Amino acid sequence: SILPGTLARFDREAPNYQKDGYNDFNTFYIQAASGTKGGSSGSPVVDCQGRAVALNAGSTSSSASAFYLPLDRVVRALNLIRGCRDPFGSKPESAYIPRGTLQMTFQHKGFEETRRLGLRNETEQIVTQFLTMESLLDESVGREINLQVERGGTPLTVKLKVGDLHSITPNHFLEVSGAVIHPLSYQQYSALKNILMQIK
Repeated sequence: SILPGTLARFDREAPNYQKDGYNDFNTFYIQAASGTKGGSSGSPVVDCQGRAVALNAGSTSSSASAFYLPLDRVVRALNLIRGCRDPFGSKPESAYIPRGTLQMTFQHKGFEETRRLGLRNETEQIVTQFLTMESLLDESVGREINLQVERGGTPLTVKLKVGDLHSITPNHFLEVSGAVIHPLSYQQYSALKNILMQIK
């Protein structure tokens, strides 16, 4: 079936699907009122000209809101996977898809809100998406980048080393007497940080 919908937001932060489960971060979704149902996750979102622009990623049961994942980074990952296959079409080697991180969570904020916090209009251009920054981080894993920030009205330039998101993502576990022990993931820390900060 094909459901029509109207795109309402292009900067929707990752939905909180579970209080203590996996929730995405630093990924900004398209929000629409299309009333998608369970089982449609991963289906394409097409524009009026038939071009795929996003993937259906989730919805809320309490309203008709649906969340679509833009294809920019999906296409990048697909091209990296394709690049691992030889011209004869044999099975590719394991594709490495770099994911850079500064181990911080970014948020879209309106200019009026940031101006109340002291950000001046002449400080920087108005940013409507993080795609340029995502590309810079993903292509700079292990290298230092210059980051310009404004703190208390004073512009600062700091050097930060871009980390590898895969290195802080658990890829093994240990099972002992029915219990499973594994490293704490970045997603779990984000979900449980208030509890973990109380542990001394």
